[in-house]
Amino acid sequence: MRCAICGAVNPEKATACESCGEKIGPSEGPAIEDARQSMTSRLAQAAPMEVIHHLDIARKWKFEYAFGPPDQTSRGLEVISGLMSHIEKPHIDLRGLLNDAATMISKQFGIREVTIGLRDKNDGLFRYVAIVGVRKEAEAALRRLTYTLDDFRPDGRYKGTALGKHSSLFLSEDNPYLVGEENTYSHPVLLGSRRKSLTDSLEGDYIDIMIFGKSDEAVGWIEIAGTRAGKIPDIATIRWMEVISRLIGTAIVCKGYRESRG
Repeated sequence: MRCAICGAVNPEKATACESCGEKIGPSEGPAIEDARQSMTSRLAQAAPMEVIHHLDIARKWKFEYAFGPPDQTSRGLEVISGLMSHIEKPHIDLRGLLNDAATMISKQFGIREVTIGLRDKNDGLFRYVAIVGVRKEAEAALRRLTYTLDDFRPDGRYKGTALGKHSSLFLSEDNPYLVGEENTYSHPVLLGSRRKSLTDSLEGDYIDIMIFGKSDEAVGWIEIAGTRAGKIPDIATIRWMEVISRLIGTAIVCKGYRESRG
């Protein structure tokens, strides 16, 4: 039996062409026309692609690298790459590293307010060092604050929810700001606003990500407060903050090691 589509000769009792795979049936009518269209489509898809020049590939990847839409991974890697440039220097400028970290976190992850604190080696107290996105009056108030290690313990003075070893979530409804910290609000008129969804961020919400040095010793923290879209930073962002906090912790350890070596 001859196939009406490709013309191949098949065994008499064959129900499908052994050459093209199409059903063997009447040689005319709608069924055969559908079969012809199916084969035409299949052949078109199997047709050789036009020749791709390797220089076009290089141009595409160069453009995508420089201007492609950033995803969460590329944003995080951009921050880490920037911080590594500090760590690779013979002498680490820790304050410069923290300022750059806060700026890059705000830019790459769309965080409204980013602050980073550090423990002072002289008196052991924690203070804000890098501040981005906070109004001037609130920034001045933040820089006057000091904290002890006990303040960062789960049973300390601040009410929050531990998300993991490094991160804790503090919500406005739990009044996470203590007496004397009222001036640190960037937008106090927004206090008491109501959430419309579980992801909405209010004035007074923030997430702390601890920075550890040697032997899991707390040496600082990253604090992020909402996104520019008015949302609580998502889990992927928080996990990136944890990676960045560990890199900063490594920088602090490296700085101490290099200084001890002279």
